[in-house]
Amino acid sequence: MELKDYQNGVLDKLDYYLKTLAESKEEAEDFVAFQKMKGKDARINDYAKDAWEQLVQERRIDLLKDKSGHFVPAPYVSRFDGLEQPIPNVCLKVPTGGGKTLLGVAAIERLQTDLFTQQTGMVLWVVPSDAIYKQTWKQLANREHPYRQMLERASGGRVKMLEKNDAFTKLDIDENLCVMLLMLQSSARQTKETLRMFRDSGQFTSFFPIEDDTTANEALLTQIRNLDCNDLSDYGWQEGIAPGSVSVKQSLGNVLRLVRPVIIVDEGHKAYSDTARDTLCGFNPKFILELSATPNANGKHHSNVLVNVSGQALKDEQMIKLPINLINEDKSE
Repeated sequence: MELKDYQNGVLDKLDYYLKTLAESKEEAEDFVAFQKMKGKDARINDYAKDAWEQLVQERRIDLLKDKSGHFVPAPYVSRFDGLEQPIPNVCLKVPTGGGKTLLGVAAIERLQTDLFTQQTGMVLWVVPSDAIYKQTWKQLANREHPYRQMLERASGGRVKMLEKNDAFTKLDIDENLCVMLLMLQSSARQTKETLRMFRDSGQFTSFFPIEDDTTANEALLTQIRNLDCNDLSDYGWQEGIAPGSVSVKQSLGNVLRLVRPVIIVDEGHKAYSDTARDTLCGFNPKFILELSATPNANGKHHSNVLVNVSGQALKDEQMIKLPINLINEDKSE
Protein backbone atom coordinates (compact mmCIF):
# COMPACT_ATOMS: atom_id res chain seq x y z
CA MET A 1 0.00 0.00 0.00
CA GLU A 2 1.13 3.56 -0.69
CA LEU A 3 2.03 5.54 2.42
CA LYS A 4 1.30 9.21 2.98
CA ASP A 5 4.20 11.66 3.01
CA TYR A 6 4.02 12.20 6.77
CA GLN A 7 3.95 8.42 7.35
CA ASN A 8 7.10 8.02 5.28
CA GLY A 9 8.60 10.85 7.31
CA VAL A 10 7.78 9.04 10.57
CA LEU A 11 9.40 5.83 9.33
CA ASP A 12 12.47 7.68 8.05
CA LYS A 13 13.00 9.12 11.52
CA LEU A 14 12.45 5.72 13.09
CA ASP A 15 14.98 4.19 10.67
CA TYR A 16 17.63 6.70 11.70
CA TYR A 17 16.88 6.13 15.38
CA LEU A 18 17.19 2.36 15.00
CA LYS A 19 20.51 2.79 13.17
CA THR A 20 21.82 4.99 15.98
CA LEU A 21 20.44 2.60 18.61
CA ALA A 22 22.11 -0.41 16.98
CA GLU A 23 25.46 1.37 16.97
CA SER A 24 25.08 2.43 20.60
CA LYS A 25 24.08 -1.11 21.63
CA GLU A 26 27.08 -2.62 19.83
CA GLU A 27 29.45 -0.24 21.62
CA ALA A 28 27.91 -1.10 24.99
CA GLU A 29 28.14 -4.84 24.33
CA ASP A 30 31.75 -4.54 23.12
CA PHE A 31 32.67 -2.79 26.38
CA VAL A 32 31.08 -5.55 28.46
CA ALA A 33 32.90 -8.21 26.43
CA PHE A 34 36.21 -6.35 26.87
CA GLN A 35 35.74 -6.13 30.63
CA LYS A 36 34.97 -9.86 30.81
CA MET A 37 38.17 -10.61 28.89
CA LYS A 38 40.01 -8.76 31.67
CA GLY A 39 38.24 -10.88 34.26
CA LYS A 40 35.99 -8.06 35.44
CA ASP A 41 32.24 -8.01 35.80
CA ALA A 42 30.50 -5.26 33.85
CA ARG A 43 26.89 -4.26 33.53
CA ILE A 44 25.72 -2.99 30.16
CA ASN A 45 25.22 0.75 30.21
CA ASP A 46 22.01 2.51 29.17
CA TYR A 47 22.73 2.45 25.46
CA ALA A 48 19.12 3.44 24.71
CA LYS A 49 19.60 6.72 26.59
CA ASP A 50 22.94 7.30 24.86
CA ALA A 51 21.29 6.87 21.47
CA TRP A 52 18.51 9.29 22.39
CA GLU A 53 20.95 11.93 23.61
CA GLN A 54 22.92 11.63 20.38
CA LEU A 55 19.75 12.34 18.40
CA VAL A 56 19.01 15.31 20.64
CA GLN A 57 22.46 16.72 19.87
CA GLU A 58 21.84 16.19 16.17
CA ARG A 59 18.42 17.88 16.52
CA ARG A 60 16.63 14.83 15.17
CA ILE A 61 14.04 14.56 17.98
CA ASP A 62 10.72 16.29 17.30
CA LEU A 63 9.88 19.02 19.78
CA LEU A 64 7.01 19.19 22.27
CA LYS A 65 5.57 22.20 24.09
CA ASP A 66 6.56 22.21 27.77
CA LYS A 67 4.67 23.78 30.70
CA SER A 68 6.23 27.15 29.96
CA GLY A 69 5.11 27.09 26.35
CA HIS A 70 8.57 26.44 24.96
CA PHE A 71 9.20 23.77 22.34
CA VAL A 72 11.82 21.31 23.55
CA PRO A 73 12.78 17.67 22.99
CA ALA A 74 11.28 15.40 25.63
CA PRO A 75 13.83 14.48 28.31
CA TYR A 76 14.58 10.79 28.05
CA VAL A 77 13.01 8.47 30.60
CA SER A 78 15.00 5.27 31.04
CA ARG A 79 13.17 2.01 31.61
CA PHE A 80 14.64 -1.28 32.75
CA ASP A 81 13.39 -4.83 32.58
CA GLY A 82 13.17 -7.36 35.38
CA LEU A 83 16.85 -8.18 34.87
CA GLU A 84 17.83 -4.51 35.19
CA GLN A 85 18.73 -4.26 31.51
CA PRO A 86 17.84 -1.07 29.60
CA ILE A 87 14.73 -1.19 27.42
CA PRO A 88 14.74 1.00 24.30
CA ASN A 89 11.36 2.74 24.41
CA VAL A 90 9.99 5.48 22.19
CA CYS A 91 6.64 6.94 21.24
CA LEU A 92 5.19 7.91 17.88
CA LYS A 93 2.78 10.78 18.47
CA VAL A 94 0.20 10.61 15.69
CA PRO A 95 -3.23 12.28 15.67
CA THR A 96 -6.31 10.09 15.73
CA GLY A 97 -6.99 8.85 12.22
CA GLY A 98 -3.35 9.14 11.23
CA GLY A 99 -2.72 5.43 10.83
CA LYS A 100 -1.14 4.41 14.13
CA THR A 101 -1.74 0.70 13.50
CA LEU A 102 -0.15 0.97 10.07
CA LEU A 103 2.90 2.66 11.57
CA GLY A 104 3.09 0.06 14.32
CA VAL A 105 3.15 -2.78 11.79
CA ALA A 106 5.71 -0.96 9.64
CA ALA A 107 7.83 -0.44 12.76
CA ILE A 108 7.79 -4.19 13.49
CA GLU A 109 9.11 -4.82 9.98
CA ARG A 110 11.99 -2.40 10.60
CA LEU A 111 12.75 -3.67 14.09
CA GLN A 112 12.97 -7.24 12.86
CA THR A 113 15.11 -6.35 9.86
CA ASP A 114 17.31 -3.49 11.02
CA LEU A 115 17.74 -3.94 14.76
CA PHE A 116 17.29 -7.62 15.57
CA THR A 117 18.14 -9.05 12.11
CA GLN A 118 15.68 -11.90 12.52
CA GLN A 119 12.34 -13.00 11.10
CA THR A 120 11.03 -14.92 14.10
CA GLY A 121 10.22 -14.14 17.71
CA MET A 122 7.36 -12.63 19.69
CA VAL A 123 5.42 -9.38 19.42
CA LEU A 124 3.04 -8.45 22.23
CA TRP A 125 0.49 -5.95 20.91
CA VAL A 126 -1.26 -4.27 23.84
CA VAL A 127 -4.58 -2.47 23.36
CA PRO A 128 -6.73 -0.53 25.87
CA SER A 129 -10.26 -1.58 24.92
CA ASP A 130 -12.35 -4.37 23.50
CA ALA A 131 -13.33 -2.28 20.48
CA ILE A 132 -9.71 -1.61 19.51
CA TYR A 133 -8.86 -5.25 20.21
CA LYS A 134 -11.50 -6.49 17.75
CA GLN A 135 -10.53 -3.97 15.11
CA THR A 136 -6.81 -4.74 15.37
CA TRP A 137 -7.39 -8.49 15.36
CA LYS A 138 -9.56 -8.20 12.25
CA GLN A 139 -6.80 -6.31 10.45
CA LEU A 140 -3.84 -8.48 11.49
CA ALA A 141 -5.55 -11.87 11.24
CA ASN A 142 -6.80 -11.28 7.69
CA ARG A 143 -4.13 -12.58 5.32
CA GLU A 144 -5.42 -10.28 2.56
CA HIS A 145 -5.17 -7.12 4.65
CA PRO A 146 -2.22 -4.82 3.84
CA TYR A 147 -1.16 -4.75 7.51
CA ARG A 148 -0.97 -8.54 7.66
CA GLN A 149 0.98 -8.60 4.41
CA MET A 150 3.57 -6.28 5.96
CA LEU A 151 3.95 -8.74 8.83
CA GLU A 152 4.31 -11.55 6.30
CA ARG A 153 7.21 -9.70 4.68
CA ALA A 154 8.86 -9.16 8.06
CA SER A 155 8.62 -12.86 8.87
CA GLY A 156 9.27 -14.43 5.49
CA GLY A 157 5.66 -15.58 5.34
CA ARG A 158 5.57 -17.15 8.80
CA VAL A 159 3.13 -15.20 10.97
CA LYS A 160 1.23 -16.86 13.80
CA MET A 161 -1.53 -14.79 15.41
CA LEU A 162 -2.27 -15.53 19.07
CA GLU A 163 -4.70 -14.58 21.79
CA LYS A 164 -3.83 -14.86 25.47
CA ASN A 165 -5.66 -18.19 25.95
CA ASP A 166 -4.01 -19.86 22.96
CA ALA A 167 -1.44 -22.59 23.48
CA PHE A 168 1.86 -22.33 21.63
CA THR A 169 5.29 -23.92 21.86
CA LYS A 170 8.92 -22.91 21.87
CA LEU A 171 9.12 -24.25 18.32
CA ASP A 172 6.37 -21.81 17.30
CA ILE A 173 8.49 -18.90 18.58
CA ASP A 174 11.66 -20.27 16.98
CA GLU A 175 10.08 -20.75 13.56
CA ASN A 176 7.45 -17.97 13.33
CA LEU A 177 6.79 -14.35 14.09
CA CYS A 178 4.15 -14.79 16.78
CA VAL A 179 1.93 -11.75 17.35
CA MET A 180 -0.21 -11.86 20.48
CA LEU A 181 -2.97 -9.34 21.15
CA LEU A 182 -3.55 -8.48 24.79
CA MET A 183 -5.88 -6.14 26.63
CA LEU A 184 -3.98 -3.83 28.97
CA GLN A 185 -6.20 -4.80 31.91
CA SER A 186 -5.17 -8.42 31.40
CA SER A 187 -1.50 -7.59 31.82
CA ALA A 188 -1.91 -5.50 34.99
CA ARG A 189 -0.25 -7.22 37.93
CA GLN A 190 -2.28 -5.56 40.65
CA THR A 191 -4.49 -8.64 40.78
CA LYS A 192 -2.10 -10.99 39.03
CA GLU A 193 -2.88 -14.00 41.20
CA THR A 194 -6.43 -13.99 39.84
CA LEU A 195 -5.34 -13.65 36.24
CA ARG A 196 -4.89 -16.70 34.10
CA MET A 197 -1.78 -15.48 32.32
CA PHE A 198 0.18 -15.49 35.59
CA ARG A 199 -1.07 -18.91 36.71
CA ASP A 200 0.69 -22.22 36.30
CA SER A 201 -0.51 -23.84 33.07
CA GLY A 202 0.02 -27.05 31.19
CA GLN A 203 0.02 -25.22 27.84
CA PHE A 204 3.65 -24.09 27.87
CA THR A 205 5.67 -27.10 29.00
CA SER A 206 8.09 -26.83 26.07
CA PHE A 207 9.56 -23.63 27.52
CA PHE A 208 10.42 -25.05 30.95
CA PRO A 209 12.27 -27.88 32.68
CA ILE A 210 10.13 -30.63 34.14
CA GLU A 211 8.65 -29.56 37.45
CA ASP A 212 10.55 -31.99 39.69
CA ASP A 213 13.97 -31.21 38.19
CA THR A 214 15.07 -28.80 40.90
CA THR A 215 18.55 -28.35 39.44
CA ALA A 216 17.25 -27.31 36.04
CA ASN A 217 14.63 -25.02 37.58
CA GLU A 218 17.26 -23.35 39.76
CA ALA A 219 19.52 -22.87 36.74
CA LEU A 220 16.69 -21.22 34.77
CA LEU A 221 15.83 -18.96 37.71
CA THR A 222 19.48 -17.96 38.03
CA GLN A 223 19.48 -16.95 34.37
CA ILE A 224 16.10 -15.16 34.41
CA ARG A 225 15.79 -13.85 37.97
CA ASN A 226 12.30 -12.37 37.71
CA LEU A 227 10.44 -15.59 36.87
CA ASP A 228 7.48 -16.39 39.12
CA CYS A 229 7.83 -19.60 41.13
CA ASN A 230 5.29 -21.92 42.70
CA ASP A 231 4.91 -21.72 46.46
CA LEU A 232 6.14 -25.08 47.75
CA SER A 233 5.99 -24.15 51.44
CA ASP A 234 2.88 -26.24 51.95
CA TYR A 235 4.63 -29.37 50.74
CA GLY A 236 7.05 -31.51 52.66
CA TRP A 237 9.02 -34.71 52.49
CA GLN A 238 5.78 -36.68 52.48
CA GLU A 239 4.99 -35.17 49.07
CA GLY A 240 8.45 -36.05 47.75
CA ILE A 241 9.58 -32.40 47.74
CA ALA A 242 12.78 -31.51 49.57
CA PRO A 243 12.94 -28.24 51.54
CA GLY A 244 14.37 -25.45 49.40
CA SER A 245 13.19 -26.97 46.14
CA VAL A 246 12.43 -24.57 43.29
CA SER A 247 9.64 -24.92 40.74
CA VAL A 248 9.23 -22.21 38.10
CA LYS A 249 5.62 -21.49 37.16
CA GLN A 250 4.79 -22.66 33.66
CA SER A 251 2.68 -19.58 32.98
CA LEU A 252 2.18 -17.26 30.02
CA GLY A 253 3.69 -14.45 32.06
CA ASN A 254 6.89 -16.44 32.51
CA VAL A 255 6.96 -17.42 28.84
CA LEU A 256 6.95 -13.74 27.90
CA ARG A 257 9.88 -13.12 30.25
CA LEU A 258 11.80 -15.91 28.58
CA VAL A 259 11.18 -14.94 24.94
CA ARG A 260 11.68 -11.17 25.46
CA PRO A 261 8.97 -9.79 23.15
CA VAL A 262 8.77 -6.57 21.23
CA ILE A 263 5.87 -4.67 22.84
CA ILE A 264 3.59 -2.37 20.86
CA VAL A 265 1.37 -0.25 23.11
CA ASP A 266 -1.61 1.15 21.23
CA GLU A 267 -2.95 4.30 22.89
CA GLY A 268 0.25 4.39 24.93
CA HIS A 269 -1.01 7.15 27.23
CA LYS A 270 -3.30 4.54 28.82
CA ALA A 271 -0.24 2.73 30.23
CA TYR A 272 1.11 5.39 32.56
CA SER A 273 0.22 3.84 35.92
CA ASP A 274 3.00 2.31 38.01
CA THR A 275 1.26 -1.05 37.80
CA ALA A 276 0.95 -1.04 34.00
CA ARG A 277 4.51 0.17 33.47
CA ASP A 278 5.98 -2.34 35.90
CA THR A 279 4.03 -5.17 34.30
CA LEU A 280 5.12 -4.38 30.75
CA CYS A 281 8.75 -3.83 31.74
CA GLY A 282 8.59 -7.02 33.81
CA PHE A 283 8.00 -9.02 30.63
CA ASN A 284 11.68 -8.34 29.80
CA PRO A 285 10.89 -6.74 26.43
CA LYS A 286 13.56 -6.07 23.83
CA PHE A 287 11.80 -2.89 22.73
CA ILE A 288 8.69 -0.90 23.64
CA LEU A 289 6.96 1.23 21.02
CA GLU A 290 4.07 3.44 22.08
CA LEU A 291 1.50 4.73 19.62
CA SER A 292 -0.54 7.65 20.90
CA ALA A 293 -2.36 10.77 19.81
CA THR A 294 -2.01 12.32 23.27
CA PRO A 295 1.07 11.02 25.06
CA ASN A 296 1.81 12.28 28.52
CA ALA A 297 4.57 14.89 28.13
CA ASN A 298 5.19 15.53 31.83
CA GLY A 299 5.81 13.64 35.03
CA LYS A 300 7.72 10.44 35.75
CA HIS A 301 5.60 8.43 33.33
CA HIS A 302 5.96 10.65 30.30
CA SER A 303 6.74 9.10 26.94
CA ASN A 304 9.92 9.45 24.94
CA VAL A 305 8.29 11.12 21.95
CA LEU A 306 10.53 10.48 18.96
CA VAL A 307 8.13 11.78 16.32
CA ASN A 308 5.40 14.39 16.69
CA VAL A 309 3.01 14.44 13.74
CA SER A 310 0.89 17.58 13.60
CA GLY A 311 -2.76 17.81 12.72
CA GLN A 312 -1.74 20.05 9.83
CA ALA A 313 0.22 17.16 8.32
CA LEU A 314 -2.96 15.07 8.23
CA LYS A 315 -4.93 17.98 6.82
CA ASP A 316 -2.39 18.44 4.04
CA GLU A 317 -2.87 14.78 3.10
CA GLN A 318 -6.67 15.21 3.23
CA MET A 319 -6.86 12.76 6.15
CA ILE A 320 -9.16 15.08 8.11
CA LYS A 321 -12.75 15.40 6.97
CA LEU A 322 -14.12 18.92 7.32
CA PRO A 323 -16.16 20.53 8.72
CA ILE A 324 -15.50 19.47 12.31
CA ASN A 325 -18.34 20.39 14.65
CA LEU A 326 -17.44 21.07 18.27
CA ILE A 327 -20.13 21.27 20.93
CA ASN A 328 -19.39 22.92 24.27
CA GLU A 329 -21.72 21.38 26.82
CA ASP A 330 -22.62 23.55 29.79
CA LYS A 331 -22.32 21.28 32.85
CA SER A 332 -22.72 24.02 35.44
CA GLU A 333 -26.14 22.84 36.48
